[in-house]
Amino acid sequence: MLARLTCKEFGFPHCVGIADGTLFPLAFEPDSEDAPDYSGRKYGYSLTVMIICVVNKKIRYCLAGYPGSSHDNRVYDATSLKKKPEDHFSPMQHIIGDSAFANSPFMVSAFKKGANQDMSYEHEQFNHKLSTLRIRSEHCIGILKGRFPWLRGIRMKVTDKASSVRRIVRLIDATVILHNMLIEFGEEENTAWIDEKDFSDLADGERALYKDGDELNSAIPGWAPKDERRQQLLRYFKERFFMGV
Repeated sequence: MLARLTCKEFGFPHCVGIADGTLFPLAFEPDSEDAPDYSGRKYGYSLTVMIICVVNKKIRYCLAGYPGSSHDNRVYDATSLKKKPEDHFSPMQHIIGDSAFANSPFMVSAFKKGANQDMSYEHEQFNHKLSTLRIRSEHCIGILKGRFPWLRGIRMKVTDKASSVRRIVRLIDATVILHNMLIEFGEEENTAWIDEKDFSDLADGERALYKDGDELNSAIPGWAPKDERRQQLLRYFKERFFMGV
C-alpha cells in the first residue's frame, strides 16, 4: 500500500498521493523516426514524466520515458497504480491530480471548464480546495529539478535504439532516489530552485475540517460511477467548507 499522507489539515484524510506530469527537456533533437513525438508543450524536445509524491515532497512513484507530446493521463494509464489499483490502495484511499486526469475511485481530479460554459460555484470552490494540496506536487518537482539541473536539459541523445531511452530513464530514477534520500537526511531546501513558470497557478485557500465518522470513511463500491469518489469529496466540502461549517 502507498504510505498514508499526514494531510488531514488539508481536508483530504484518505488521500495517499498527489499526481502530476512534468516535462524534462532534451538538450538535443532526437535522432529517431519518432523525433516529432518528443516535441513537447513548452520545450523544443522533452520527455513526459509522471510523478506521484506525498506532502513532505518525497516521490513515491515515478514513470519516465514517454515522449514530450504524451498527455499526462496517457502516461498515468500506463502506471501500475491505474492497471492494478488493488496492489496500491485500500478501498478508501485515493490520489489527486489536475483536470488532465480521468476520474476513478482511486483518482480524484479537478473539474474541467466546458467550452463556452461558466464553471459552477461549487466546482470552482472544489478546484480551489484541491489546489491547496496539489501545490505540494508542483514544489516537489521544482525542488527535484533544482537539486539536479541536469533534468532541465538532458544532454543525452535519443536514438532509434531502445537502450538510449533506457539509459536516460535509469538516470532519472537515480535522481528520484537521491532526492528522497536528501529529504530523509534533512537537507535544507532552497526555494529559489522552484520555477513558478513551470507549473500552473494554484491558489492557497482555507483548510477544511475533518471529523471521524464523516462520509469520506465510506468505501466506494466497485459498481459505482467513476466520478463517485470526486462527488463524495464534493459533498464533504459543501458541508464542511463551502457552507462555512
